[in-house]
Amino acid sequence: MHVLSPVMGAEDFALYSRTEEKIPSLIFWLGTVSAEDVAAAAKGEKKLPSLHSSSFAPVPEPTLKGGVEAMTTAALSLLGKK
Repeated sequence: MHVLSPVMGAEDFALYSRTEEKIPSLIFWLGTVSAEDVAAAAKGEKKLPSLHSSSFAPVPEPTLKGGVEAMTTAALSLLGKK
């Protein structure tokens, strides 16, 4: 798991929190490519496809496992459970 620096991304998700009720919201980015591909991209050896690209192909097992673990940890933390 890596924490990334904030970026100025363009997603319409932010519009969902613009309600009279002022419900807090966030966008949760989940890494979906192999560590090897991330390292190659960091060296400029490979370009990673964007989320809405036809060549976007997440690596299923670690993506699902990491996502479930991260969201479970966040939910338990938010609910005050350990």
